[in-house]
Amino acid sequence: MAKNRSEKTSKKRTYVAPSGETRTEYHNRKHAKILCGMCSRELSGVPMSMKNKAKSQKVPNRPYAGNYCSACSRIALKEKILKGDELK
Repeated sequence: MAKNRSEKTSKKRTYVAPSGETRTEYHNRKHAKILCGMCSRELSGVPMSMKNKAKSQKVPNRPYAGNYCSACSRIALKEKILKGDELK
């Protein structure tokens, strides 16, 4: 059983070092590309690596950003306005 989360999400490789001791090396896996919730297209404007980036650089600044692509977010906003719901 894995001791912590980083061991679960990383590939583990055991090797023998030149000194003769056995070492374990962990390689992080790449996550899948972020897809639109409606049409399953890849989201543009959302980077693959979110490490060491400011919040403003992670997702576009609009409603449903990071969930829907621009075309689907337009559709969702139109539906929400027609229903009479309030936008946040």
